[in-house]
This record gives sequence, structure tokens and C-alpha cells, in this order.
Amino acid sequence: MTVTLTADDGTVLELDDCAAGYLVQSVDIGGPEVRAVTDPRTMADGVVDRTRYVGARAITIGLRLAEDPTTRLALLDALAPFLHPGQRSWLSIAREPEAAPRMYRVRADDWSQPWERPMDLAMSVSWRTTGTPFSVSADLHAVTLVPSTAAGSGRAYNEALISGTTYGRQYDRTYPAAATSVAPVVNAGSAPAEWTATVWGPINGFTLQNLTTGDQLAFPTLNVAGGTNVVIDSATHTVLAGGDPGSSRYSYIDFAHSTWFRLAPGLNRMTVTSSTSSAPSQTTVAWRDTYMT
Repeated sequence: MTVTLTADDGTVLELDDCAAGYLVQSVDIGGPEVRAVTDPRTMADGVVDRTRYVGARAITIGLRLAEDPTTRLALLDALAPFLHPGQRSWLSIAREPEAAPRMYRVRADDWSQPWERPMDLAMSVSWRTTGTPFSVSADLHAVTLVPSTAAGSGRAYNEALISGTTYGRQYDRTYPAAATSVAPVVNAGSAPAEWTATVWGPINGFTLQNLTTGDQLAFPTLNVAGGTNVVIDSATHTVLAGGDPGSSRYSYIDFAHSTWFRLAPGLNRMTVTSSTSSAPSQTTVAWRDTYMT
């Protein structure tokens, strides 16, 4: 088992490193809290239950520090920055020796450090997920799309081959590099995945569509000049020019014909349509496989 903490500033702490003085004895990945949404049924038994989402989950790690009493405070001091509730970190856990790690976005929750004899120190540390409660893969996947009006410069996938329930080996990027008009975006996990889409101009008005689920985000009046881009983030529900938080383009969404969506587990056929666009306009969709566990 491998357990690693990574802070946003790049600081990395390996918690299952005997040579450094840390030994993970147990990992308890609790189930996410259920966000119950119910109303009483007037003059009848039961409730009207519209529950469909979950809340945060707690992850508790049983940790043992080195036997040398002169190093225990140093080990705690190295761990301390990850125990502040204002710190946001990535907690990466590989439960099997050859298994790919799964990552959780976390903040510190609760911890204790009982000092006992003999010389080593056993402690309990827990973190709580922030944002999505699901785990994500370490690998960031991406595909590049061109608007359907400019699809001649790319390759359109055969719809009959990608619409089924089975498919072969999947690659991180589509081929050829010139991009495609319709591309298979495969979330290999078991939970809906968040995504980002970077839309490069020149393009005048566009719609990002998930043909598999029927969901879409429409921007009929949003013009993106050549050499510039807008970044759409499904997790934060933001539309930012150049990714700048001070340059929101959220108001350009056509709410009557749009829904914020996530990538369903399995195959999602993604496309971008536009009334007016020209080369080198393209859209890059990036995501991580997302898991319930």
C-alpha cells in the first residue's frame, strides 16, 4: 500500500515510507454522506424522496511513527502542514502493490497523537474530501475536437463503431492530431467525471454537446477571437476568458437550452457545433477517470 500527500505548492509527503519513519497500518475510506432531499407526504405515510447526490466522505489513516524518540517531533512537524484545515491537498492511495493510485481532494478533519510507551507513536489522522467526494485517476486524459463546420480538416469517427457498449483500447488523445468532429470520451471509472473544455478561436457562437447523454452547453453569442480561448469548468461552473477568474463569460450561456453536465461512466460521444468558425479553431476536453471508491 502506498499513501502520499501532495500540497498545492508541490510539497510531497510519503506516509508509507519506513526509511523516513512513517508506517501506515490501516486506511479506512468511508462512504460519502448522502445528501438527503425529502419532503413529507401530506396526509399520507412516507416521504417524497428526491435524493440523488452525495456529500463529503472521511478518510482515516492509522499511522505509526518511527521508534526513535528523537525523531518523532520532526516527523510530526513534517506532517503538520497537511493537518491545517485551510490546506487543500491531494491524498493519493494505491491499495495494491501494482495498482494505479487513486486521488482524493481533501482538507484536514480530525487527528490525535497519544504518547505511549514503548518508544513508537501510533496516531490517527483523518481528512475530509472537498469538492467531489469521488476518487480520480492520476492520469489526465484529453481529446481535441474541431467544430463540425470545420470538420473537414479532422477525422470524424464512425458513429456505428463507437455507439455500442463495448470498445477496444482507448488512447489519451485522438488520432490524427488534427482533431476530430466527434470523439469518444471514455470515463473508465464508476462515477460521473468532471471535465474542462478549452475553446480556441476564431469561433463565433458554439455549443458543446454530449451526444451520448443528450446534454449540452450553448453559447450562441460568445465570440472567441483567433489566438484567444475560453475555459469551461464543469466542477466550478465557470466560463473564463483565458482562464482568468476576473474575465468571466458565464452570462453568455443560453440557459434555456443548456445544462451543466458531467461525463457519465463509460463512453461519452463529444462534439462541438458552431454557426461560424475557421481554422485553427479547436476545443480540448480534459478529464480524469472517476470512481465511487
